[in-house]
Amino acid sequence: MAHPRRATPLVTLAATMALAAAASTVWPLLLGAPAFVAGPRAAQRSAQRLAQEAGSFKQRSPNVARSFFGSEPPPKPKKEEFTGFLGAVNAVDQYTKVGSKSLKGPLAGVPWVTVIFFVALALFINYAFVEGGKA
Repeated sequence: MAHPRRATPLVTLAATMALAAAASTVWPLLLGAPAFVAGPRAAQRSAQRLAQEAGSFKQRSPNVARSFFGSEPPPKPKKEEFTGFLGAVNAVDQYTKVGSKSLKGPLAGVPWVTVIFFVALALFINYAFVEGGKA
């Protein structure tokens, strides 16, 4: 009866190194990164190709309003003012995008999300100690 062969650590190491060499050869080609592996000539060719592709695009923003010397600045677009529920949603949206700068008034610089979180955390801890002590 034939005994099954055991892989020695040296054979396992050699197989792992061969697999790593094959992967390092094929992986850059699959990712499309020959400029990194092939050297400066390939990098120059890819840069020329990118320049040709960039030149083929049209200018994307020809209608940008610009103010020149002695002319009036272009009018700013009016923002819609929301009231009621949509106003509250808009205020939360602006707060998440801009932060406390979006608020107006004397409490504009207060980090409200942090304050509300710590108040809720303190109330929860207090509740846990009070109710836990009753048992």
